[in-house]
Order: sequence, then structure tokens, then C-alpha cells
Amino acid sequence: MFLEVILDTVGIGSLLSLLIKVVLWSLIISSPFIIAILVMYGYKRYKKWSNSEDKESERIILGRAKKITQYDEELTRQSEALKKKQLEEDLLDIRLASKKKELGESEKSEEDSTEDKASGKIDLSKMNIKELKQLAKERKIPMFSKLNKQQLLNKLQEVIAPGKTK
Repeated sequence: MFLEVILDTVGIGSLLSLLIKVVLWSLIISSPFIIAILVMYGYKRYKKWSNSEDKESERIILGRAKKITQYDEELTRQSEALKKKQLEEDLLDIRLASKKKELGESEKSEEDSTEDKASGKIDLSKMNIKELKQLAKERKIPMFSKLNKQQLLNKLQEVIAPGKTK
């Protein structure tokens, strides 16, 4: 109070109050703009945070998709190899059965059977049409009964070695 009396006598009080009024009115007038700037700044920060979170999620999903694709390719390769080995085994069994029939159920020499298995090469062209059809039936080749020997040979070779057909 004492200070106000002194300031009033000097005229500084009215100047100070005028200055305070100007600052307050300028704050009142500019407050919507200040609030808008603060809101925009906050939104911009949130958007950056949101985008980085989305990018991280995308990166994780793409990484998992890549792993799934790799596992699927490996599974396909292993499945093809397994089918090939099963086909070779079935061909050897069919050849063994046909040889036994030819020899009148007499024993085949041990050396011949071990050589065929060790070499891993099966000559489909030496098999007759019945053996080929039986093999095609086991491998579930569609419409095998209507195919001739050469067509059966081609289909079976595609199953044994998919990339090495004539």
C-alpha cells in the first residue's frame, strides 16, 4: 500500500498498471494461437511416435513372413526329396518282385540287389507296362490307366526328378 501511494505520486503506478494491462490483454488475445501451437506440437510428436510404432510393427511382421517363407521353401524341398526317395524305394521293390517272378520265386543273388540299391539309379525303361501302372497308382498320378508306356515313363520321371525331364 505504501508502495502504491509512492508510485501514484510519481506517476509510475499508472504506467506500471498500464503495462500490466497491455501484457494481460495481449496474452488474452494471443492465447488461442498459443494453445493451437501447443496442440499442433503435441499432435506432431504423437504422430511421429505413432509412425515409429507402426514401422516397428511392420518390420516385425515382415521378418516373420520372411521366416515363414524360408520354412515353407525348406519344407517343400524336403518333401520333394522324400517323395523321390519313396519312389525309388517303390521302384526297387517292384523290380525285385518282377525279378522274383521271372526267376520262379528263386532267390536273387545278394550282389545284384545291393548294387541296385547302392547305385540309386532306377531304369524305368526296363520295367513293363504293368509295373509302371502299379507304380503310377501308388504315386497317385491322375489318369495313369489311359497312358501308354512312354507317357507313363515321362510322368514317372517328372515325379522322380521334377527339373530333369526330357
